[in-house]
Amino acid sequence: MEGENFSEIARDFGISRQAVQRRIARAATTRQRRRAAYAQIRRADRERSEAEAARLQALEDAAREAGRLCPICGKPLLREAARTCGGECSVRWRSARYRLDPDSHERHRIAMARTILRRPETRTEAEVDWARRMLSDDPPPPNRRGPVKDSVASAIVREVRGEAA
Repeated sequence: MEGENFSEIARDFGISRQAVQRRIARAATTRQRRRAAYAQIRRADRERSEAEAARLQALEDAAREAGRLCPICGKPLLREAARTCGGECSVRWRSARYRLDPDSHERHRIAMARTILRRPETRTEAEVDWARRMLSDDPPPPNRRGPVKDSVASAIVREVRGEAA
């Protein structure tokens, strides 16, 4: 159909020349409207993403000024109640905190002993005996763990304690 005039197209389809003109005009108008609508959508998306980027930048700047930084990676904390910037840093923070806090290991052992004694029938006799000793007035001495595994958390522990790497 390319290069044919309206009369030839009309003859091929068995309609009038004016009908061909109307249909082409309608299709062109629809195409132009569609293009304009898509352009408007793209423009709105671009403006929205630019506004979101500006909002995030303002949050980061405010967090930096307030000194609210992630203790693991140093990125600004964008959420009010957050201790770390995200999931990965949160896992590292828990691990480092467990190693840095001298009482956390003992609290964990006591919690485990209470859990065991809640349902002693599901545990071995040795586990139940250990749990009773842990909660008695004279608990056993804490286990001495070997050297801390080499990981990001242990590197943080060494850095906080001032030990050489």
